[in-house]
Amino acid sequence: MSAFPPPTGPADGRVPGGSGPAAAGRSGPSYGRALLATLVWPALNLVALFALLGAPGSPRAGGEITGSLLLSSLLAALITWRVARRVTTRSFWQLALLALPFYLVLRLLGAVGGAAG
Repeated sequence: MSAFPPPTGPADGRVPGGSGPAAAGRSGPSYGRALLATLVWPALNLVALFALLGAPGSPRAGGEITGSLLLSSLLAALITWRVARRVTTRSFWQLALLALPFYLVLRLLGAVGGAAG
């Protein structure tokens, strides 16, 4: 005989008041998958920058560009993950398209903040 009684609940395994199966925890994509989907946009951004403007003039400028892309990507992936985890199935490209507006808004805010400072 165990010290803890077996859990009781609906037969389909759903947690009362919850939104998914008890064993699976939260549904939706992981943060890593949201991050990979978000990293599509900084990669395209970097390719476009190099194609239009050429390579950065100094290592410092390259570091600033890479750092701003990285920070925007991490924050956009966090927002994308928080929004997308409420839906059970999303393909990679749906996640990437969901991340695009968040990434663009964060890049715009970063550009405005950089110009003002």
